[in-house]
Amino acid sequence: MAHFPRRLTCFMFTALMGVGFFAPSLAQEQYVLQVPGRADLTSTATVRGQQLAITDSANQTFVYERVPNLDTADGRYLGFYSRAAGQALRWPANGAGSMLIGDANGQNWRQSRQQIRAQQPVPQRPLPQPVPPQGPNTITTRRPNYDRRMNNPPFDNPQLGNQGANVRGQQRRQQLPMQVAYTRAGDQALDVGYIGPKGDLQLYRGWRDKWQPQQIGNAQALQSAGLIPGAPLQLVSRQGQNVPSAFTVNSNGRLMEIGSNGRVRQVANDVQFAPRSHFRIEPTNNGLNGFAVDAQGRLWNLDLVSGRNQLIDQNVDRFTPGSPVSFLSQPAARGLQDDLFLVDRTGQLVNYSSRGGRWIGPTSVASGFPAGAPIAATLQQ
Repeated sequence: MAHFPRRLTCFMFTALMGVGFFAPSLAQEQYVLQVPGRADLTSTATVRGQQLAITDSANQTFVYERVPNLDTADGRYLGFYSRAAGQALRWPANGAGSMLIGDANGQNWRQSRQQIRAQQPVPQRPLPQPVPPQGPNTITTRRPNYDRRMNNPPFDNPQLGNQGANVRGQQRRQQLPMQVAYTRAGDQALDVGYIGPKGDLQLYRGWRDKWQPQQIGNAQALQSAGLIPGAPLQLVSRQGQNVPSAFTVNSNGRLMEIGSNGRVRQVANDVQFAPRSHFRIEPTNNGLNGFAVDAQGRLWNLDLVSGRNQLIDQNVDRFTPGSPVSFLSQPAARGLQDDLFLVDRTGQLVNYSSRGGRWIGPTSVASGFPAGAPIAATLQQ
C-alpha cells in the first residue's frame, strides 16, 4: 500500500448499513421452492455467503448476488440480482414464505407463487431491526446530530405539510428516505436533499431550526428522468450556482445530473450502471471527477465535464455492481495523491492510488468484510 504521511483510518459500516446481518442468518442453507399442486414447477435454492443459487424445474441454475440496496425498508426481504437471469429478487430474511421477483432494474415487484421450505429444519430467527443507513431514526429540521447532542425534540415546520421530513414518530421512520445527501451552502447553511416517494427531488436549505424548500430541476423533466425513490444521491456545490447540482443513477442504470438551471441530463453516456448504484463525485479545479463501479463490476474514473472516462480496473466482476467507493486526497512528495477504497467480492478492502492521472492497484488493506460494504476513509493528524 502507498505510504501515508498521516495515520489513515477506515470506517466499515456493516451492521448499520443492512449488510452485516446476512451472513449469520442465511449462510449455507438449502431450500425447496414449490407451487402448491404443481410438482413440475419445483425449484431448489442454496444460499452460500453473499450468493443465492436457484436451480429451476428445467435444471437451469442462476446465481444471484447480494445487493443490499434492494432490501425492503422493514428488513423483511433481502435483495439479490442476477445479470444472467435478467432480474432481481427479494428473499425473505427468515427463510420462509415466498420471495418477491422484480425486473432487471429492481422495479415492478410481484409475489412469487412458489412457497419456500427449508430442506432441513432451521431455527426460527427474529427479523433484523431495520436501521436507517444514515443518521438517527428521525429526520428533523435541525442540523445533523443536533438532536442527539442537545436532546431537543424534533422541530416540525408547518409549511412543509405532511411530508417525510415533517412527520413525527413511527410514521417518520417509515417514510425516511434510504439515502440523504447534504452539502455546504456558504458558511451558515446546509443544503439537504433526497429523492422522494414519487421520484421527485426534495431539497432544503437551512441551519438549526430554520429551513426552506429549494427549487431544483424542472418538474416535468424530473418525472421522465426515472429517478428512484430513496436512491443514492450526491449534491455538488459549484461556483456561480445558487443551488447545488444533484447526481443519481436512475431506473435505467444511467448516471443523471439535475442541474441548478433546471436541466436534467445523462452523463457518463458510455458506462452502464446497476440501478441504485453508489458513486463518488469530487469537484476539481477543472470540473468534476467521478468514481463508480459499473453493472459489470468494473471500477471507473469518470470525467463528468469532458466525458473522457477511464477504466481503473477492467476486471469484470471484481466488485459488486454499484459498490460504495471512498475517496481520499492527501499531500504527497510530488503534488497530491488520490486514493480510492472499496470492498471487492471476496471481502477484501482494497486501495487504488493515483499520482498524475495514473492509477495503481489494487492493494489489499484488510479482509473479512461483506462484499460491497460501505466505507469511509479519513486522515488523522
